Amino acid sequence: MAETSHSGGGNTTVEQDAKALADIAPRRAGSEGERRAARHLETRLKELGRDAEIEPTRVRPSLGLAHAVHAVAGVVASVVSVYVPLLGLLLAALTTASAFGDLTGAFHLVRTLTPARASQNVVSDDDGGKPGLIVLVAHYDAPRDSGLTSGRLAELWPRATLYSLAIITVCAIGRVLGLQATLFTVVQFIPTVVLIALTPLFIDAAIAEGEDDRRANVAGVATALRVAEHISLRYFDVMLLFTGASAHDGLGMRAWLKRHRKELDPKSTAVVVLDDPDRGDEPSYAQKEGSVIPSRMHPTLIELTPADAETYVSRELTDAYLARSGGLPTIRVSADSKWVGQFLVNIDNEIGPSLSDGS
Repeated sequence: MAETSHSGGGNTTVEQDAKALADIAPRRAGSEGERRAARHLETRLKELGRDAEIEPTRVRPSLGLAHAVHAVAGVVASVVSVYVPLLGLLLAALTTASAFGDLTGAFHLVRTLTPARASQNVVSDDDGGKPGLIVLVAHYDAPRDSGLTSGRLAELWPRATLYSLAIITVCAIGRVLGLQATLFTVVQFIPTVVLIALTPLFIDAAIAEGEDDRRANVAGVATALRVAEHISLRYFDVMLLFTGASAHDGLGMRAWLKRHRKELDPKSTAVVVLDDPDRGDEPSYAQKEGSVIPSRMHPTLIELTPADAETYVSRELTDAYLARSGGLPTIRVSADSKWVGQFLVNIDNEIGPSLSDGS
């Protein structure tokens, strides 16, 4: 990687940047710790000679409360459909639509009724007038520890919730049409039990006072700072975007896209999300992402990754999934600054010349 003209802050290592962020805790969405972390990153960017801006947002981070309402409403809809099929259908359909929008990040219905919190994104736009733009993204908030967000359950509950609600809705449609009610009673039993079993987990996630994961994505943030300090590309400006409230459901990225998506040309923009999927020290990237409907990461960016990386399929709703769903060429990677720097150079060398000549 070629050196940039940025000055100051050059003696700080990735490990020091990671430790400095980890020492700010808790960093859960909407907390004072998250705000202190944002101010720390703003200062750090200015030490590197970059412009930095804090963009305030309003988020509703109570994932547990929103899905507790979905689960309870689904159980009620299942019971009501036995006695008043049309009312049960309406409630089941509305709940299914709300859960789908929430789990894909497309829209929020029930979540709009949950408490709002102040959060913020930290943006550093190195506007050099180059024809292309690489947005290097890393979330800096840390999730609250709960059974819902750890282990195998974290991958299973989104699909279990949505599929259960969808089956109840289909059964309610059958009852409205006057089809055999006994059959639907049997079919509805399993998804109703699933929602009943998930409800305490959602409530626990909503009220749990467990510790945040202090190390959550500190390596991703530190890597982004290191790359920005040393990278110099010919055809692409490099923007840094540190998102708040994005540890689980990408609320910071959602807010940033809502504000800036129309400013970005998919033909000349690449979004590289640095996130740590806890896959060890080897470089890796996600081929697909999505909690219920996996979306393939951009094929050209996948082709340009250095050859020594492992691949995986993510069942999370991350900044990368939201950017890709927003129509932007996107990939999510976990690697050190040397690997990421080489990846950006590959993008610059292979895609940049076509941007320069307008083809």
